[in-house]
Amino acid sequence: MKKFSGSSKKTAIYFIMFLAVTAFLSYGYFAGISGRTKKGGFTAGCECHGKTPFSNVNVVISGPDTISPGETVNFLLSITGGPLTRGGTDIAVIRGTLNTVTGSGLKKLDGELTHEQPKAPVSGNVSFPFSYTAPLTEGTDTIFANGNSVNFDMLPYNDNWNFANNKILVIKNPIGIHVISSDTPESFELEQNYPNPFNPTTKIRFSIPASSDANITIYDAAGIEVTTLIDERLMPGSFEVDWNASNYSGGIYFYVLRSGSFRETRKMVLIK
Repeated sequence: MKKFSGSSKKTAIYFIMFLAVTAFLSYGYFAGISGRTKKGGFTAGCECHGKTPFSNVNVVISGPDTISPGETVNFLLSITGGPLTRGGTDIAVIRGTLNTVTGSGLKKLDGELTHEQPKAPVSGNVSFPFSYTAPLTEGTDTIFANGNSVNFDMLPYNDNWNFANNKILVIKNPIGIHVISSDTPESFELEQNYPNPFNPTTKIRFSIPASSDANITIYDAAGIEVTTLIDERLMPGSFEVDWNASNYSGGIYFYVLRSGSFRETRKMVLIK
């Protein structure tokens, strides 16, 4: 058997160490990483897959643009392009709170979301669903993200990545809707308008026990739609909306609250 000299042994050891370090740099973040988005002005890119983004990788954050204060909504990060044998991500936000959802393949790390392990694509797409809870004050917020598209050969070569376009969010209460209470009610409720009878304005209060789409529509006595007061996604709480009937003739009207499978109708009287 051939024996190695001392220098050859050192060379072999250094080579093994080099391979180990290379593998670590490539997949040392196998279980996720934080601090690699554009949040805070970061633009240097990935440490192990190159400093420059790859235009052939498309990273998209999908979800609503306008959210009520305190509301929790779902988003989806999708990665396409590149080798994409596996995909990974880092997702960050400024003001709101990011959370995982069941089966997302994500975990929390330093207040950000990242992959638990590189995720296999489905039909050429790696997707990471997640949830976002808006701050309690109105304003704007931004979700940042990047996505890796790797060939999964445990080496840092021929792997690609890119940033997602920043997702700008507007945090505001729907126009014309006044928040009476942000406490979560036990059930849906549509209250009797007041004053009633009225001329020409009246107020309608209602409660939503879960974040959902809410619609209040007014009909005349013949069942013909007159106007829609709200058609918004609302967080849980109690709300009030005004109706100014200056341009409508006196008579009986009905207002209907719809939210999910819930529906309730009440009658009101406009006197002129």
